[in-house]
Amino acid sequence: MLNRLFKLSLGFILVGLTHLALAHTYFFGISDLQLNPKTNHIEIIHQLTLHDIDFILKDTLSEEAFSNQKEYELGLKHYIEKRFRLYSGENQLTPQWIGFEISFGQIIIYQEVSETFDKNNLWVENMIIADYFPKQINTLNYKIEKSTGSLTFSSKMEKIALSIK
Repeated sequence: MLNRLFKLSLGFILVGLTHLALAHTYFFGISDLQLNPKTNHIEIIHQLTLHDIDFILKDTLSEEAFSNQKEYELGLKHYIEKRFRLYSGENQLTPQWIGFEISFGQIIIYQEVSETFDKNNLWVENMIIADYFPKQINTLNYKIEKSTGSLTFSSKMEKIALSIK
């Protein structure tokens, strides 16, 4: 009996420790933005922690919508479009939604800008997840022709210019 109680207690402890190991205190997202020289389109890829996005979408979508793939994707699309904005000068560009995939606890989101833009005057706002988790840090890596760089966004709303030479 004592052996069984010990095993049961040990099992509860291990489950609790596993839950703590899965929780995290850092919040980060990585976005890649590059100009496709063949199409002259801007291609955008966001990589985010899946359970952070799920937490946000569970808060904003109904349970029925959350369990429906099309409704989930529409909610995700709407959320990303409101928190990631790209500008050419003062004109807001509209990234087209390509889709998303889930891989190893990450959600990878694909967008593309096909409209005309001034590549020497691009600005970005990136508040993805930062509206829910103030510790969120978003990094944007970009490559526009020969110009490459990286921008870091914190929880304050800011519009940052890409440095194109």
